[in-house]
Amino acid sequence: MIILVGLVYLPRSAIAAVALAMITGHDLFDGIRAESLGAASWLWNLLHQPALLEVSFRVKLLVVYPLLPWPAVMAAGYIMGPLYKRAPEHRHLLLLCTGGALIVGFIVLRATNVYGDPVGWSKQATWLGTLLSFIDCEKYPPSLLFLMMTLGPALILLALFERTDSMVARSLTRFGRVPFLFYVVHLPLLHALAVVLAWFTLGHVGWMFGSFVPNKPVGYGLSLFGIYAVWISVLLMLYPLCSWFAALKARRHDWWLSYL
Repeated sequence: MIILVGLVYLPRSAIAAVALAMITGHDLFDGIRAESLGAASWLWNLLHQPALLEVSFRVKLLVVYPLLPWPAVMAAGYIMGPLYKRAPEHRHLLLLCTGGALIVGFIVLRATNVYGDPVGWSKQATWLGTLLSFIDCEKYPPSLLFLMMTLGPALILLALFERTDSMVARSLTRFGRVPFLFYVVHLPLLHALAVVLAWFTLGHVGWMFGSFVPNKPVGYGLSLFGIYAVWISVLLMLYPLCSWFAALKARRHDWWLSYL
C-alpha cells in the first residue's frame, strides 16, 4: 500500500508496465540466495526469500510475505479499477477474456517446465498426484505461475458473480466488504481451534505457544477432508461478525472505517 501511494502519481500506462515487469520478471531472481549476500542477506529476505530473521537475542521477525511481487499485484488491481466506469458488457467481456488467457497461459507455460516457478512439476504414480504436482506452485513469494492460476479464475468469477444475485454471491460479498477485518480475526480464531484440536488429540498444548514456527508433534493434524471442514466452519463462524460490520460501514462514513 505504501509503494502504491508513490505509484499512483505515475501515468496508468507506467503503473501497468511496472506491475507487468515485476509480476513476470521476478522469477528471474529465484537463483539468488540470501545467504550468499553476506551482510545484505536480510534485505533480500524482505524482498524475495522468506526467512526467520533474528533482530536480537529475544526478538525474531518471520518474513512470510516478501515484498516482491505483491506491490505489483496491488498495482494491477488499481489499474483495473476504471473498468467499473465502463459499460457492463465491455467489462464482462474483458474480465472473461483476460481470465481465460491467464488460465491458458498458465497451462502452456507450466507444461514446459521452463519458467515461472522455482520448482517444476513431475509425473507421479497416479493422475491425481500428477495434477497436484502440476498446480503445486510457490506462494511465498507468489511465482508468476501461482498468480496466473489464481488471478485467472478470480477474474472469471468476478465477471460471473456480478451478473448473479444468488445467496452465495451475496454471502461472499459480505466478506469482500470487510477484507481486513476478516483477515485479522481469522488468524487468532484458527489458532484457537488448533489449540483445541491439540488438547483433544494430544492432551497438551504448550508447544503451540512461544517460539514460532513450533515443531509439530507426531500424530497432530487433519486429513484433507478435515482441512476443508475447518475452512467452511471458520467462514460460517465469521459470517455474522462480517455481516454486522459490513452493515455498519454501509450506515456510517467515518474515515477510519474505510481501512477495515
